[in-house]
Amino acid sequence: MADTLFFVTRRAVLAAGSMGAGLAIIPSLSKAAARATDSAPFRATIDGFAENVLKLLPQPATSLSVDTGARAEQRAELDDGSQAGNARFAAASAA
Repeated sequence: MADTLFFVTRRAVLAAGSMGAGLAIIPSLSKAAARATDSAPFRATIDGFAENVLKLLPQPATSLSVDTGARAEQRAELDDGSQAGNARFAAASAA
């Protein structure tokens, strides 16, 4: 049996934790937006953020069971943890 090493860095753990926290807060933000009187701009901002996150990270889409319909292809995808994938995520987060 071949030995396989898998290293998890602090940075990866912190990134995963912050992403999970960000995704976990979206429903409560949406509820707050629904109660607001002029929620259209706020809702558009939150929806855009969530959509971008789910495009870049398909695994949370599966965890949240939103990998249906237009996102059905994400069921077979994994998050891109490469340097190029991290750069795309950072660029999308900065925009």
